[in-house]
Amino acid sequence: MVRLVRRHDVLARHNGDEVLVLAPGTERPVALAGAAVLAWNLLEAPASMPELVSGLLAELEPGADAAHAVEIVAKAVRSLRNAGLVVGEN
Repeated sequence: MVRLVRRHDVLARHNGDEVLVLAPGTERPVALAGAAVLAWNLLEAPASMPELVSGLLAELEPGADAAHAVEIVAKAVRSLRNAGLVVGEN
């Protein structure tokens, strides 16, 4: 199973409820908010998609819809990967 982790060479700074990140080779920071911040924080250490979903569910109210959590995490991870901020490792 592929585990995701932050790229070690990405600069990041928490700014209130957001995280500003700057990937190498880019000039403009990306502002992460909501589930992307949670995913970013969880990806300090390698994590699988199920682990990320569990982390999100732990932050939500009891009885939260697990299927919706999967969608939220998938969207957040896709955004992080597209921005070149996280990488997969086996």
